Amino acid sequence: MMTSLMADPKSAAKIPILKNSATAPFVFFDSAPVFGTTGGIIEVELAASTVVLLSGNETRRDMTAVAHLKSSADAAVNLFTALGRALQMAGVNLPDLGIEPTKLNS
Repeated sequence: MMTSLMADPKSAAKIPILKNSATAPFVFFDSAPVFGTTGGIIEVELAASTVVLLSGNETRRDMTAVAHLKSSADAAVNLFTALGRALQMAGVNLPDLGIEPTKLNS
């Protein structure tokens, strides 16, 4: 498996040195089902599918919260841009999101 890592080429000269990178947690998620804003802070809940063992040999799938992302609007735009560029690197064609503003949870 080939892995590509790339910083934003426009800001390559000012890439910060990330301290504690070796000990930072990995966050894997299957979806971001809940989001909103509170007092101008962007909030996104990340969830992953888990398998729960029931009695006998039965199992069921549950969705479990794995992280609560909270940030300023500027930081959220930065994350949005990084994810978009990573998706482009992976060959994913990004659609026009056509996101309509919502009043829910704002």
